[in-house]
Amino acid sequence: MISRVRTLLLLALFVLLASVPARAGDYSVNDFEVQWSWRMLHTKQIQSAIDACSESGGGTVTVPDGFWFTGTLFLKDGVTLHLEEDATLVAVPHPSLFPAIQTRTKAGSNKISNRALIYAEGRRNIGVTGSGTLQQTGLIDPLVFDRHERPHIIKFADCENVRVAGITLKGAATWTQLYLKCRDVELADLTVYSIYGSGSDGMDIDSCSDVVVSNCDIDSYNDALAIKSTSPTKAQNIRVRGCELRSGKRGLKIGTESVGGFENISIRDCVVEKGRRTLVNPFPRTMRAAMFISTVDGGDIRDLTVSGVRIADAQVPLFLTASKRSSKVEPGQIVNLNIEDIRSDYEFAQPAIISAFEADGIRGFRLSEFLPGAAGPRVVKTDFPQKAMIGKPKFDMYGFDFRPGLIVHNTGLDLR
Repeated sequence: MISRVRTLLLLALFVLLASVPARAGDYSVNDFEVQWSWRMLHTKQIQSAIDACSESGGGTVTVPDGFWFTGTLFLKDGVTLHLEEDATLVAVPHPSLFPAIQTRTKAGSNKISNRALIYAEGRRNIGVTGSGTLQQTGLIDPLVFDRHERPHIIKFADCENVRVAGITLKGAATWTQLYLKCRDVELADLTVYSIYGSGSDGMDIDSCSDVVVSNCDIDSYNDALAIKSTSPTKAQNIRVRGCELRSGKRGLKIGTESVGGFENISIRDCVVEKGRRTLVNPFPRTMRAAMFISTVDGGDIRDLTVSGVRIADAQVPLFLTASKRSSKVEPGQIVNLNIEDIRSDYEFAQPAIISAFEADGIRGFRLSEFLPGAAGPRVVKTDFPQKAMIGKPKFDMYGFDFRPGLIVHNTGLDLR
C-alpha cells in the first residue's frame, strides 16, 4: 500500500514539474521547431520562443549558431535575445516581412522609419546580447524600400531597463539602431558597420535618460553616434566612454534635433576618425566634422563635458552653435560646456567654429588643451547678420576659410 502511494505521489510530482518550464532563461530557438517556408522563413520560430519566454516570466532566448532568415521580431517584457558566437540573424529584404509599425511614442525620429528587424515599444527588462550578428542587406534595401521605409536593425521606443551588448550590427541603409524615449539603457561592446546609405547612422539616442555607452566600435557613412532630442522630452544623464567612432560625415553629434534639449552628458576617452578602408569601402570619406554640437530647435544644452578625445582625418575638428532653425522658435542656449584634452596630429583643412545667435547664447564655456599645435593660436572673431544665421547649421554660413584655427561668432567669449 505504502509503495503504491509513493508511486502515485512521484507520478503527480512528475506531471506538475513537466507542466512548468524548466527555468526562465532556458529557452532555445531550436525548442520551437516549425515548418520552414519562404513566406515565414525563421520568423515564426524565433517569435514563438520570445513569446513563450515572456509568458513564463521572462529569461533568455538563445539563438544557436547558424544563419537565421527573418523579418520583424517583437521583443517582449523580460526577454533577452542571446546570439551565440556564430549565430547570424539575417533581415530578408522584402516589405511583407517588415510591416510599418504605428509607433505610439511621438517624436520626430519616427519620420525616419517605422520598420525594424528587432522592435519593442513600452517594454521593460529587455536586451540583445551575445557575440553573434544582426545582418541587414544594405546594398539591396535602397532598391526595395523607399528612403524613409528602410528598416532599422533595432528600434526600441519607451522601453525601460534595456541592455544591448557584445553583438555586431551590419549593413543598415538607415539609422542602424534607434533608442527613443528609453530609460536605464546600457549599450556596451557593440561593433557597428553601416555605410550603405546617406542616412546610415551608427547609433541614435533620442530623448533618452540614464544611458551608458561603452567600448563600442562604430563605422558609418553618416553620423557615427548621434544624441538627439526630437521630442519635448529632454535627453539627459548620458555617459559615453572608450568608443571608436568612424564616419564619413560627423563622428560625434549632439543635436541638430534639439526640441527638448540636453542635460548632464559626458563623452570621455574616445577616438573619432574617418572610416576604415575595406573592400566595400575602399576610399572612405574624410569626416566633415569630428564633433558637431548644435541646438537650433529651442532646447538648451546644459552641463556637457567632452574630454580625452583623439581626432584624426576630419575637415573641421569642432562645430558648435546655439542658434535657431526657424524664425518661429526661440534660440537655444549652451550652458556649462567643458571641452578639454582634445588631441590630434592631423592638420585640419578648416577651422573650428563656435557660434551663437545671441551674445549670451553660450555661457560657462571652458576650452582647454584643445588641439595643441594643430589649431594654432589664431582666433578670428566674425560678425554676421542674424538673419543669415537662421536655418539648419551649415559650414558655408561662415564663409570658406581653409586654414586651421578658431572662428568665434557673436559669443562674447574670450578664447585667447
